[in-house]
Amino acid sequence: MAMTYYLLPLVFTLGMLAACSKHIDETVAFDVYNAPVAGWRKLTFLGVSTAKGLPDAKVRKLISTLQTCGQYQKVNRLNQSLPLATGDLASVHKGLRSSVQAYQDAKYVHGVLVVTPYLRAISHTKNTVSLVIAKESVDHEWYDSYGYAALPSRKLFATEEIASKLKFISKNVEQVRSHYELGLRFVLYNKNLDKIIMDHKTSVTMDLANTTPDAALGERDIEAALSEQLFNRIARQVCPKVGSVERTLQGSGTDSKADGMIAAGIDFASDDKWEKAADMWRKAVLVDKRATFAYHNLGIYYEHAGDIPAAMEEFSKAKSTKLASYTQPQYDRSLPLYRPAYDLLSLGPRVFAASGANWLSVIGGDAQSLVVGKEYSIYRMRRLATAPDFRVNGISLTETGRLRIEKSEPPFMLGHVTRFIDGAQPEVGDIVMVGSQNYK
Repeated sequence: MAMTYYLLPLVFTLGMLAACSKHIDETVAFDVYNAPVAGWRKLTFLGVSTAKGLPDAKVRKLISTLQTCGQYQKVNRLNQSLPLATGDLASVHKGLRSSVQAYQDAKYVHGVLVVTPYLRAISHTKNTVSLVIAKESVDHEWYDSYGYAALPSRKLFATEEIASKLKFISKNVEQVRSHYELGLRFVLYNKNLDKIIMDHKTSVTMDLANTTPDAALGERDIEAALSEQLFNRIARQVCPKVGSVERTLQGSGTDSKADGMIAAGIDFASDDKWEKAADMWRKAVLVDKRATFAYHNLGIYYEHAGDIPAAMEEFSKAKSTKLASYTQPQYDRSLPLYRPAYDLLSLGPRVFAASGANWLSVIGGDAQSLVVGKEYSIYRMRRLATAPDFRVNGISLTETGRLRIEKSEPPFMLGHVTRFIDGAQPEVGDIVMVGSQNYK
């Protein structure tokens, strides 16, 4: 009995290895969409209709973004506005059907995208903060403040000595906190199918705290940034093709009932009978909830069908099973492909390092566009997420101070902090922002 007790785990382990030694691998190639593929069939030419409230420059930007996605031969602006407002889907469908009948040109008849604002909210509040003004009483260099050897012609100061010669003056000022929210509704109509294949609302928010009277960011900057983000979201939805991929359907090839179903599903998929393949893999999961390859293959099925959330869920299930090491790590491979890029703002250069004597070095972004002798606002950013999925739908920007650029040493720009908020001094990672300086 003792011998049996010790051999059973070994026999079970060897059995698992034997079960996984008859691998079935079938490579399939297909285009990946982040939406059901059927709705985009023969949708080659796209007409765009926008509400009258959207400025021409923004409409041109939207059309340009859609054009560059490469999924349409041409994107044109319709010469009429088709407001959506609070219209129900049936009435919107009827209006779109009648409106495109007048357009016999192939440039318009394939599909119509209608975009209209449904939300624009701005609010301001004020509170008092302590603004610290730093004044240097001695000339020194960035290198001196770090204690590096200076040129013989320069007087070398220790960091502590330089800091002791700085003068700081505090005064109470008003900090203006603003909340911005923009929203758009967009509908995509496929005339060939006589069907609305998309009806979405999307919104984005920003919280902004400005302290200095010449702060870099104002309402026009914020509205432009939010509009760009919304248009990028529309483009990601209306240009659903993610790319062309190769995936490997997998099975173990044993005589078990579940593995037989998995193998049969692979045969169906090889013949492009994806629905029958998915049915077999679902049945395999019902027979054996530990069927790693069934979850893996179902993930590929949902990718092929354009249901990316469902695909990632199946890949996650495959990853969590005991035999996950025998499948390709598809969840980890696919996640970077489908995770949306964070592009809410074209962020400026970042603070790379800070000395104890009020010097900052700046790098990245468009750092070389900063001008020696000019001052710029420094902002601290954090992302705003919503529960329960913690999806990022906005950002918060708080002005932490002002930086005067003193010298250029590519790829760095070096400067003094002239003003900062007491308790929130600029630090590594903060953003040096070049805005329109139109805040009121």
